[in-house]
Parts: sequence; C-alpha cells; structure tokens
Amino acid sequence: MKKIILLLALVVAQFANAQTKTGEYVQIGKIAPLGAFAISIDKYPESYMVILKDQKFKELEKIVRFSISEKEFENLYSLIMAGFDSLPKDELVVELTEGTAWLHFEKNMGITSLKIKYSAEKNYDFAAESNFLTKKQVIKLFGKK
Repeated sequence: MKKIILLLALVVAQFANAQTKTGEYVQIGKIAPLGAFAISIDKYPESYMVILKDQKFKELEKIVRFSISEKEFENLYSLIMAGFDSLPKDELVVELTEGTAWLHFEKNMGITSLKIKYSAEKNYDFAAESNFLTKKQVIKLFGKK
C-alpha cells in the first residue's frame, strides 16, 4: 500500500512540475537591497522583461513591467555603461517599443549612480522611478558578470 501511494505521489508531482514549465523564463539579474525588491530583468524566449518597483511614492507599492527586445537590451546596457563613463549632464532619453525610458546619472560622494525612469505613455510626469543603482549593481542586473 505504501508503494502504491509513493508511486501515485511521484506521478502527480511529475504532472505538477510539467505544468510550471510553460512560458519559461530565466532571471538574468535582480537587485534587492536589504531583501526588499527593487528591480529585476527576466529573459523570455523572444524578449526581456524589466520589472521595477516604483520608488516615486514610498507609501504606495507599485510594480511596473515592460518588455524589451534583444537588440534594445544590448543597446540599453551599452548606453548605461557609456553614461557611467561620461556622466551626461542631461537625462538620456531611450525610445523603446513599449514606451520611453529616461536614464538619470548622478555623482554623489565620488560614486556615480543611475536612476531609471519609465513611462508607457511617454509622459515624463507619470514615469515610474527605480532607486539609484551603482555600476556594480547594473552589471549584476544585466547578468554581465
């Protein structure tokens, strides 16, 4: 009787596991300072999904998601790394398939950091904001090291 129950449990577990494999994705990188989620990038078969917690309003917990293509992913990473090196005075505006991203670079206490702002409506006033990210965090987020 125990063997039958064990066999039945294994068969059910196999079917339950098979159901979770549809729409597979791989998490490229995740930034969660002190365990609190901030931003992550997931790789799907045909695109990347950027998920960020809007830091504009501390009282509200708003999660913003947008997808970018492989080409946009590489271009965004290259733009960000160039921004860390050159420290642009104005925000860089990146037109994406699903909206607009603004890259805001600041240097405080000798450390250059980046804030990503995103809006699907291409309206800067309603853009969701990430927290400030260092170069090391961006490299981890994009899964480059």
